[in-house]
This record gives sequence, C-alpha cells and structure tokens, in this order.
Amino acid sequence: MVDGSALIESVQSADWGASGNDSTEVERIRYAWAYILKMIGGYLMSDLSRNLVHLR
Repeated sequence: MVDGSALIESVQSADWGASGNDSTEVERIRYAWAYILKMIGGYLMSDLSRNLVHLR
C-alpha cells in the first residue's frame, strides 16, 4: 500500500520537462497519470490547511 502523501510528494517533485517525440507510449502514459494525480491531489481535493483531505 502506498502512502498518499509520499505519492503526492513524488508527483510534485517530478520533472515536468517536455517529453520529446521519441518518448515511448509507456512514458506518455506515466506522464499522463502523474499529471492526473497532481490535479486530483493538489487542486481538486485540497483543504484550507493544505494538510489533510477529508472524503466523508
């Protein structure tokens, strides 16, 4: 099981440089997943204290 904060930290510190045209399909899928996780964790579900996200 992956700790959510560790996952978000790894996404936030990811290198968001432009992936060139020579990237493989797997690399493009990984960039897409990282971007989606960043959107969910950083923008859509953040609370005012930026500490915890309550789902209930």
